[in-house]
Amino acid sequence: MPLIVNDYTWSQTDSLVIVKVPLHKKLPRDVDLFTSSKYIKAHFPPYLFEAALSEEIVEENSKCVLRDGHILFLLAKRENMTWASLTKELTKQELIRLKEEAIAETHNKFEKMSNEKAIQKSQRQSACVSKHLALEGEAKAEIQRKKETLKTNALTDFMEWKKTETDDSSTLLPLWKKLQAKPSEMQSDEEHPKDDHLIFDDESIKTKKETQNINKKLKPPPKTEKPLPPNAPIRVFVNIKCDFTHRSFPTPMRESKFTEEEEWLSKQAEARRKTGFMVEDLRPEENNPEWLLDKGKSFHDVGNYLGAVSAFSHAIRTWNKIPELYAARAATQVKLGNWRRAIFDATECLELCRPHVEANADLRFACHLHRGLGLLEVGKGKSALADFIEALELRPDDGRLEHLMDRAESLQAEQEVAEAQETMRRLITTEDDGAAKLDTKYLSPADLAN
Repeated sequence: MPLIVNDYTWSQTDSLVIVKVPLHKKLPRDVDLFTSSKYIKAHFPPYLFEAALSEEIVEENSKCVLRDGHILFLLAKRENMTWASLTKELTKQELIRLKEEAIAETHNKFEKMSNEKAIQKSQRQSACVSKHLALEGEAKAEIQRKKETLKTNALTDFMEWKKTETDDSSTLLPLWKKLQAKPSEMQSDEEHPKDDHLIFDDESIKTKKETQNINKKLKPPPKTEKPLPPNAPIRVFVNIKCDFTHRSFPTPMRESKFTEEEEWLSKQAEARRKTGFMVEDLRPEENNPEWLLDKGKSFHDVGNYLGAVSAFSHAIRTWNKIPELYAARAATQVKLGNWRRAIFDATECLELCRPHVEANADLRFACHLHRGLGLLEVGKGKSALADFIEALELRPDDGRLEHLMDRAESLQAEQEVAEAQETMRRLITTEDDGAAKLDTKYLSPADLAN
């Protein structure tokens, strides 16, 4: 329980209320402050000061100062008037309601401030983006202006150069006519070199020589033909003898029974399709043990035992540590008459049902019952009787066990009688063989005397 601080003092002016609360030797960093328009609080464990103000204050214009071992509240009045008292008398429920209203008011105020800050931040970001785009536009305009200036300067320089260049038409025109002349005229001109000065001047002759030198440089080098190799002698045909190690392939394609194998596979697929369960037809969400267990049980209930065995077997290949799958397949194998397989599945289920607890009692009963049936049918009466006794201990009120135990006891008695008869027969056969051997070695007294 906190200690309520009552030794505070307060004073007021026309627009201000001053509240001085002692800290009782507590550090300012340990003080937790809360203010609203109608409620103020200062919590510095184990002390607590709270006041439900008699009038409203302007929280934005109020201050709180911690110094000299005191908390000084400088509260700005909303209305310039004299307060009769600092606090007003409230019941416990009214004080709780006032605190909730103050908390809600503060929450709304901070939420509003955060929204305003977010809006201001968004506005500043938009202004920054706009300013950045404007600066980019100005930079692009400046670059374009510089380009236009350079272009204008270049055109001006070109036009000035064109005005001041010399007219070379009197020199280039005869050269152009000479290049466009017919081959016959070119040949006649070559035969009379004395008239060259009438057509070409020194500059044109120099240009022609430079052109010829360039053409010589551009001409590809002459191809040098490689000497042909001498004619090789014709090869002589010779027979080469090769010996190979014999290798026999187990099933070569030409000797295998491909057609018969395809027929067998198609028959097996058709048989699986008739059972109503195909692994290839399963959707990914159906390839789980619970779904396969329910599917196999539904097949078992309608008498589709082959489909049930297929579903249970597919689940066991992937999840081989679930005893319910082995128990369900053992029950289906009993219906099909596959006694040895039922014995195997029941045994696997019993191995997985360890330790023996009440939760797996039903599974163990079903496994002992099915394994006992399988052992009974294959002629193991003594082992079957042991399984039926275990099942009876788990479920004493099952009516099937009494009849099965009678069958197992009868079979066990018959087997014991048969074993006794076989033992007697073997003993008799052994005695007869021993007597026959003694007769062959018998000597008469006369022979002994001699």
